[in-house]
Amino acid sequence: MGYPPGRLSDLPVGVVKALHLARDSRASLVLYDNAPPYRGVELRTRAILTFDGADEVEHRLAHKYLGAAKAEKWLESTSWSPLLVRLDPGELRVWDFSDADL
Repeated sequence: MGYPPGRLSDLPVGVVKALHLARDSRASLVLYDNAPPYRGVELRTRAILTFDGADEVEHRLAHKYLGAAKAEKWLESTSWSPLLVRLDPGELRVWDFSDADL
């Protein structure tokens, strides 16, 4: 089973980022080249915070990045409730300076 459409990330409930997003859901994601030709893309959207499926996503991420044995140990040691942050498609801005004289 794959993830639902949109970008997902999980956070512990109560961390500052989650508190800020609960107060103001505006979010941006920017990816860019740090060297010429300085291309990039920015997504401006709203963050959707949800608990639905958060435990499953946290479990899958832990297993993917830590391996089965370490993941189970880490999951047992965590004391927070995971919260999903979902970024759905929004306004895109793209730039490319490949034809500029830099």
